[in-house]
Amino acid sequence: IFLDEVGYVSDWEKVVFSLSNDYITDIYISSSETNTFSDEIVHGLGSECIRFEILSFNFSELMQMRSQRPGRVIASEEINSFLSVGGLPFAIADSFPADSSLAMLRDIVNSVLLSGIMSEGIRKPQLFLLVFRYILAHTGADFSALTMAKELRASGEKIDNETAYSYIKCLESLGIIRRCPRFDIKKNEILKTKELFYPTDNGILQAFSTIPSAALPVSGTSGAQYGLPVNPSSAKTAVFNDLRSKGYTVYSGLIKKDMVDFVGFSADIELYIYPVISGQYSNSPSVRTSPFTLSRNFSQRGITSSTVHSLSIHS
Repeated sequence: IFLDEVGYVSDWEKVVFSLSNDYITDIYISSSETNTFSDEIVHGLGSECIRFEILSFNFSELMQMRSQRPGRVIASEEINSFLSVGGLPFAIADSFPADSSLAMLRDIVNSVLLSGIMSEGIRKPQLFLLVFRYILAHTGADFSALTMAKELRASGEKIDNETAYSYIKCLESLGIIRRCPRFDIKKNEILKTKELFYPTDNGILQAFSTIPSAALPVSGTSGAQYGLPVNPSSAKTAVFNDLRSKGYTVYSGLIKKDMVDFVGFSADIELYIYPVISGQYSNSPSVRTSPFTLSRNFSQRGITSSTVHSLSIHS
């Protein structure tokens, strides 16, 4: 039995509970909103229930698809397209030019945002969209909801701290952005402040970077005063999502005053990624450009602007 977008139907879980109890059958349930499948619902479905998240293609998966076509595939050329349009199937199928793919992606994201506005009863949709744009503009940078609310109020928007938190939570539940907590490697603990956010697909950055917003304060980023810093943010977003697609729990690392772009934990491996992009892509001057000396047995990965085409974090 296949049930698609169950989140649009009230009390859908009662039907599923009934089907699972009365019949011997496999039930596949999908939803574009990640909060549809709460722990309570999953527990009620029994021990055989498996919950998983469908992600867009990572770069290594894109290269596998490309290798099945006639002709030579050059990774250093493919990475530029991947960083721009992302890894959704229609974006990498070569059936549409890049601008058309980004337009379709923009329409998809806007429809998801609209569903969140309606389901959550958001009374100020324009403010909600502005929060979304603000988070994109600060992709991969230290993020504070309190600072965001303060800057938006300074630009004339009426938003309190509670509303800022609720909007962020809604965007996460829609599967558009993902939180990357800060991890203190020396103390071996997750920090409660200075977390980061990344979009779930590279194309989201590029799709919305072409829409300027004069009311959007963008602090601490390189490039134009308004808009999105496409290059550095896209590269880090690709690495973040690549790690997640391979089953890592991902954090942004901290060693005293130095930053490690990503720290990944899986069942068998602990690894860290040091200054993911250098040269034209570097927008983190506080990040070291060489491996750290760590007491823990971390596997090290370094990616530079000249080797970003080899983007693939193997587990």
